[in-house]
Amino acid sequence: MLKENLNPEEKLNAFNRPTIYKTATNIHPLHCRECARLYYVDEDIYRRAVAGFVGDLSEVRFVCEACESGYGEEAHGH
Repeated sequence: MLKENLNPEEKLNAFNRPTIYKTATNIHPLHCRECARLYYVDEDIYRRAVAGFVGDLSEVRFVCEACESGYGEEAHGH
């Protein structure tokens, strides 16, 4: 059973956002380039992340929200 079925309120929050668990729309697994944590993403995010890569997906440009916000904090701190 999918976690969003157990917690339907989370279904709205999962729309177009990576989740750490598989949902009905977030079915594609991607690892964050920075922290290496596994996330599940929807078709649109997956296509954008792997666009241009033919084979080795280790260079995928996906960065999770936590690491992405860390970039913003670092930029403001310097």
